[in-house]
Amino acid sequence: MTECAERSLLTLISPSFEKVMALEAAGVRERLGFEQAGELGKMMIDRIVLCWLRVLYAEEYLSRCLRADSTMPQVDCADRLLLRANTRLLRSIESFVKVKRLLEPEKPLATDAVKIQTLTAGDILRGCTRKADAR
Repeated sequence: MTECAERSLLTLISPSFEKVMALEAAGVRERLGFEQAGELGKMMIDRIVLCWLRVLYAEEYLSRCLRADSTMPQVDCADRLLLRANTRLLRSIESFVKVKRLLEPEKPLATDAVKIQTLTAGDILRGCTRKADAR
């Protein structure tokens, strides 16, 4: 189903560059970790790619409207189409990041050479009171 929607969008964007754009979409999938993702992750990555292609189409459509003898209502419609496509893309990315954070355990950002010290609010307060006592 996703492949059909993707092919339709690729044809709408530019029939002459369909293969190039398909390779670019595959690259986006790869960079987002499609092969390593679970079923939910793969669905969300597919959604991001489709939204990204829709943004490309909306950008191209607005550009055509601005170049051609289009009326202001047509240009306004194309502009709203682009705004909605961008909103969908951003929301799909936000959802992907949230789900990814929930499904993956947190990984420390430090290397083996650097120890991570976790401070609680109590540790910080005790440190402040010690400094005040020393005065």
